Amino acid sequence: MISEKIKAICRFLKKSQYGYKKPEIFINLTYNCPLRCKYCYVNYSKSRDFDIENLYYLFEEGILKTKYIKLITFFGGEPLLKIDLIEKILEKYYDELCNKGIHIAVITSMSVNYNKHIELIKKYPLYETVISFDNYSEERVLINNKPFKVLEHINLEELSNYRKNICFHTVIASEKSLDDLLLLQNIYKNYGFIYSWCWNKTPTNNFSFKEKYKQVINNILDENNKYYPSAFIKELNNYFFRENAGCGIGSELFLTIDGDISPCSISHHNNEFLLMKNGVLQEGVSENIQDIENNVFNNNDCKHCDLKGFCNGGCLFERKKNRNDYNSVNYVLCNQMKELKATYDEIFNNISEEYKSQLLNRIINNIIGNIDYCYNTHINIDMYDYFNLGEN
Repeated sequence: MISEKIKAICRFLKKSQYGYKKPEIFINLTYNCPLRCKYCYVNYSKSRDFDIENLYYLFEEGILKTKYIKLITFFGGEPLLKIDLIEKILEKYYDELCNKGIHIAVITSMSVNYNKHIELIKKYPLYETVISFDNYSEERVLINNKPFKVLEHINLEELSNYRKNICFHTVIASEKSLDDLLLLQNIYKNYGFIYSWCWNKTPTNNFSFKEKYKQVINNILDENNKYYPSAFIKELNNYFFRENAGCGIGSELFLTIDGDISPCSISHHNNEFLLMKNGVLQEGVSENIQDIENNVFNNNDCKHCDLKGFCNGGCLFERKKNRNDYNSVNYVLCNQMKELKATYDEIFNNISEEYKSQLLNRIINNIIGNIDYCYNTHINIDMYDYFNLGEN
């Protein structure tokens, strides 16, 4: 039986196609997970999973009838626990989604259903896999509290046959995260897997990272390296142009079987940020989120800071949750951004103006490529084209 809440989500998607954002859609297939990472924000008490009947309806009456969608990502919990649902969706809608220029992806720890997932990667070349990579983290544990290391659960040699549609991703939250990032650079060198990273938007502890991060950047700038990760391009863009205007909340929509829609992964357990709750639109939330993001730097701390634009202002949800004030800032993040800026200063004070110009051209080329990538699925037959790698 089709849920009235899913019908409400479909109406929202079709009605909101001319809203202020053109978001990517994340489908929370389940909140269950074989991991219990100590930093995770998922509410495991939410036990309701998507069923195939409602998932079919969501695609038929929502996603495929909404013009602006550019990406569908299966999310969780651990979405590969529901790999049978993913397989059925790919069987039924893969060709139509590709023809409409809609990307299909999954974000996974690769902790379950490894072999079945490999079969889907083989069969559907435009089905992308983002592997969450926190290999050195002591806080990443299984439900029995034993450490989980993704490299112990996957075969890099086997996966490298499908590397064009696989990306590793890590969140920089400690010095050990930098070890992860350096390891990912070696994995790229040895196996060809692309990688990316982001900084923790809600840090609680300062840590020193300049020397290791300089090594990360110098590895990218090495004349023998052909791959400039998108995270690095974004940081270069912010460093040179100071165009960052906030965390990007609202550029993603997270959907649940319970009829909830949230504007980011961190806030989807918080009622105040829900665009829709239990299938009911929350009055004024969309406008409030837009207004808050537009004013992310409009406070006494950020207004006169010379990092404005280089720093993204941090997490709006974290400001509200921990400080009960959207205008309050996270000083731990401030300190990290100062060290990050100083790291780039030290590197770029020692390179020529000619090389800086080459980097600026690289930024422009990657931004143009990113626009194409977002709106033309067929470019993604070879993900390396997007990252200016190319292959024979």
